[in-house]
Amino acid sequence: MPLSEEILFKTALKMTSSKLRFKADKTRTLNKMALGSVSKDLKGLAGTKGPKFDRGLLLIKIRISKLVNDDNTADIYEILVVDCELMLSKLNRLLSVRHDRKNEEIQGGDETVNKLARKMMFASNYVNIKEFKKLVTLLINKYGKLYYEGAVQNYGLDETSKADEDFRKKCTEDNVDELTEMYLKEFCDTYKIDLYGEGLYRDESNSSDDDSDGDIAEKEDENKSVNGNDKKEKDQSKKGDDMDDLKKRFEALKRI
Repeated sequence: MPLSEEILFKTALKMTSSKLRFKADKTRTLNKMALGSVSKDLKGLAGTKGPKFDRGLLLIKIRISKLVNDDNTADIYEILVVDCELMLSKLNRLLSVRHDRKNEEIQGGDETVNKLARKMMFASNYVNIKEFKKLVTLLINKYGKLYYEGAVQNYGLDETSKADEDFRKKCTEDNVDELTEMYLKEFCDTYKIDLYGEGLYRDESNSSDDDSDGDIAEKEDENKSVNGNDKKEKDQSKKGDDMDDLKKRFEALKRI
């Protein structure tokens, strides 16, 4: 006995949401690990000149562009998780959709459900996850091939929402080059890296030195009383704070 359309869609939406959430979390974790490696290499590159600097900077920009792409991908996954849950909450409206094959008209449903369907159809060209592909296949069978082709070509272009335009940019990677340069600047600002030898951050460094000179005796006493494990925990805490700050800056950049 074939499964009902309701069960097929409900199962597909739940499985897709679960898989997308898993992939998004995994991508975020890997990206966070990569941030420390990039900052370390930038510090090592600062102060070098000539072909060595040019080659090193090019390689780092390639890695940063991958970070941007992976961030975009995780954003897409997280957006689609919300879309799947919203469509699941409107499942009855989705099931009421009828495709008039003779006139190629869509009857029933509502604008929210139809818009979600267009969005998922468009994203299917960029999201290579088996569960999501199966869900989109069900949607194509529901809405028709012509509706699918229109969504792939026009989604994000014929919509009035900026969120739709931004989603299209994330999928098509139209914002990668610009964000790569912004990410590079934020790396340098966060970790006080004078990459091009422009004399940046000297005032902050001198201020820090003055403060430390005034408290040398106190710091020496403190260091004597702090064991190696405490120092390691402080270093890890500082790195974690830097990472969190950097991620917040990146999120702000993507909203520009």
